[in-house]
Amino acid sequence: MKNMKTMTGEELFGKDAGGLQYYLCFLAGKAIIHAETLYDRVTTIEETKSLCKEALKYAGINPEEDLVTLLYFPATAFASSDEGIQFCENFDKRTDKSTFTGYDSNEVEEIVNKSIEEFIHSLE
Repeated sequence: MKNMKTMTGEELFGKDAGGLQYYLCFLAGKAIIHAETLYDRVTTIEETKSLCKEALKYAGINPEEDLVTLLYFPATAFASSDEGIQFCENFDKRTDKSTFTGYDSNEVEEIVNKSIEEFIHSLE
């Protein structure tokens, strides 16, 4: 097992975090989409948090509960949007799936923000 980096929520999701948080949203969101497609149902909160924990581990980050909770919301927003699903489908068609670029990070950020905004407006 590789060494896990311990990070705070501010380091991972703060304004100076760079694109890592959106890479994690993509990883967790893609796993959520895959699970929901495989099982033909919406994942439970526990399942979704477990997938977020696995995304953190995959990225080499110690999956402490506060980070799992912070990742849960944007990953769910990404996975529940048509744009997030389309992004994952397009990513899977790439010949080089090993690179998540700054452009990808910006696109995931836009998808997450739009999905959250749409959810908030639906509550009004």
